[in-house]
Amino acid sequence: MSIDMSQFYQVFFEESEEHLATMESLLLGLDVDHPDLEQLNAIFRAAHSIKGSAGTFGFTDLAETTHILENLLDRIRKSELRLRADMVDAFLQAGDVLRGMLDAHQGRGAADPAAVAAVCERLRHLSDGDRGLPSAPVAVAAPVLAEQSGGAGQRWFAIDFVPAAAALGRGIDNLLDELRGFGTLEVVDRPLPDDPAGGRWHLRLLTDRAQESFVDQVDFVAEAGAWRIADEATEAGEAFGFFEDSPGAPAALASADDGDGAYGFFAPLAEAPATAGDEAYGFFEPLPATAAPVVEEGEGYGFFAPLPVPPAAEPLPARPAEVPVAIDKPAARVAKGAAAATDSSIRVSVEKVDQLINLVGELVITQAMLLQSAAQMLDAAPERLLNGLTQLERNTRDLQESVMSIRMMPISFVFSRFPRVVRDLSAKLGKQVELKTMGETTELDKSLIERIADPLTHLIRNSLDHGIEAPEKRVAAGKSPTGTITLKAYHQGGNIVIEVGDDGAGLPREKILQKARERGLPVSEQMSDQEVFNLIFEAGFSTAEQITDVSGRGVGMDVVRRNIQSMGGRVEIDSMYGIGTRMTVRLPLTLAILDGMSVAVGDQIYILPLSYVLESLQPMAGDIKTLTNQARVVQVRGEYLPVVVLHEMFGLKSAWNDFMQGIMVVLDADGARVALFVDALLGQHQVVIKSLEANYRKVPGISGATIMGDGHVALILDVSAIAGMARNHTQKAG
Repeated sequence: MSIDMSQFYQVFFEESEEHLATMESLLLGLDVDHPDLEQLNAIFRAAHSIKGSAGTFGFTDLAETTHILENLLDRIRKSELRLRADMVDAFLQAGDVLRGMLDAHQGRGAADPAAVAAVCERLRHLSDGDRGLPSAPVAVAAPVLAEQSGGAGQRWFAIDFVPAAAALGRGIDNLLDELRGFGTLEVVDRPLPDDPAGGRWHLRLLTDRAQESFVDQVDFVAEAGAWRIADEATEAGEAFGFFEDSPGAPAALASADDGDGAYGFFAPLAEAPATAGDEAYGFFEPLPATAAPVVEEGEGYGFFAPLPVPPAAEPLPARPAEVPVAIDKPAARVAKGAAAATDSSIRVSVEKVDQLINLVGELVITQAMLLQSAAQMLDAAPERLLNGLTQLERNTRDLQESVMSIRMMPISFVFSRFPRVVRDLSAKLGKQVELKTMGETTELDKSLIERIADPLTHLIRNSLDHGIEAPEKRVAAGKSPTGTITLKAYHQGGNIVIEVGDDGAGLPREKILQKARERGLPVSEQMSDQEVFNLIFEAGFSTAEQITDVSGRGVGMDVVRRNIQSMGGRVEIDSMYGIGTRMTVRLPLTLAILDGMSVAVGDQIYILPLSYVLESLQPMAGDIKTLTNQARVVQVRGEYLPVVVLHEMFGLKSAWNDFMQGIMVVLDADGARVALFVDALLGQHQVVIKSLEANYRKVPGISGATIMGDGHVALILDVSAIAGMARNHTQKAG
């Protein structure tokens, strides 16, 4: 029965992405001069897992590229090569190429063959750079082995293998090229060109390297581990047999001495005696060794076991089911790791989680309706009904929080990409920059994690380009030549706060004002620092002296603020000239549920996001002032705030026309404060957000909607938009 491997492709893609992310993180943390062996081994294991899984699923281009990468990593971890900075660059470049190939296999663009060939050639060059061993052309010789002597420390190895179908052609050519790099290679026997089964290859290699150096290369192209490497001097080596009847094996590969049941892939070597017993189903006959064969565990994949040592060898088991199987194939290792991980986690599609969240939201609305209906019954409501509804409310809140936590992911998923950004960009700009991260375990809704990555990337690039000075300028200013960018995340109330800070030059107030005047923006010297700094968020605004491929075109910061506002967040700037700059992004923990304050205007109910609310008050006579063009301001603790009259904005009939009878709610939006005049405050509670734009259309000043307990729809106010309209109206009036 054949298995459709395509059903496992998505798991392979996801796990390969995780392995590449692990590799990149470890590479960026390596000390080039004194690399940690555990880190090198972890990087090698990640590459090995990708190679094995790619080969299993038939992605031969990925497998071949990763195999070349793995060879260089293997030489470094075995101290055969010294790690250098250009090798780390090559590994990172290879990771980028592998990501492109993964995307291509998933239908997202096409791989660049030139880039693949270039990185493979670069890795081969780095791996072969210091070998210096002579290579000989491949010579097809007679099966009889000629006696030759090697130089001091050199030995002859006999290599036998049956290639896998996927390795025929280019895979074998790559193997021969790599083996030539180890020393002198002879092709003693090879299958005929028209042999569809591939057939057996018999090679001899003269080298001063240990056989462990090229075991993986042979194993990579062999059919299910059908290979043997023997040291001709000691007649000890590595051999793996396949204990299963193989009646389909080519007749040329069967040994005449095996008897009726001998289905070995390889005939015994000339000096090897025939084995005793009729049940020897191994690929290889045992070598007459004076010492026990050296068998490397973990490469036989459980299907193969070491051949017995003559003459006291017992007959081998007749069937695979009788052999203790410990599968450790690269793909199986991935599966084993995934299986272990399933004890504590499970992969679920985002669509299913979103559907579950929507259903829980509907349950919350239904529960609120039942509770309000019971409250309207007053004393007529049975006590058991009220107790049950109270318990339902408690359970619904717990269920809501549990379901929401499913979408929560640590922000390290975003932070992990920035060490590479800082490394590459600082090298391009000729700057020395250290990135420090804090609060990587802080959790955020997955939908926000996907959307916050681009704004944070631009803030990091902005700090690198405009903030951190060149090393010579920093030294002249009495600073360390290495600048520092700090990325920090933490929870504050119902929000997550992300800070991007640097110890660079800070924002130049006068230069920003000058650029603003040149662009015709309404500015004055009386503006606060916060207001001046916010000018950099204007569309097309840039203080760069020249346009580069990093910045200077006046695009980006306005998009950053717009994207953050679309997530219900805001961005603030603090800066001291010559000291540094800090950008602070505040976001709600999730876009599905909102802590809000309900307010009444006429017969309508609106929801204010609680994170924007500072205080509420009832103004006194004389606190309200009217400017020209009928704009009004209210005095709050010595500061005049623009007033937004909500019933006028939406054309409603208010219960109050006197400002002293209604309520002023002071809001803080994007660093600016405004006072919102409403009829009354109704309460504070969590609401389930529904998209108004998806179900109706976009309405200015409205960010969404929710369903209240009585079934009525309440609109959620867009505080940032309302504050912006109020500021514009006040400026025109002034």
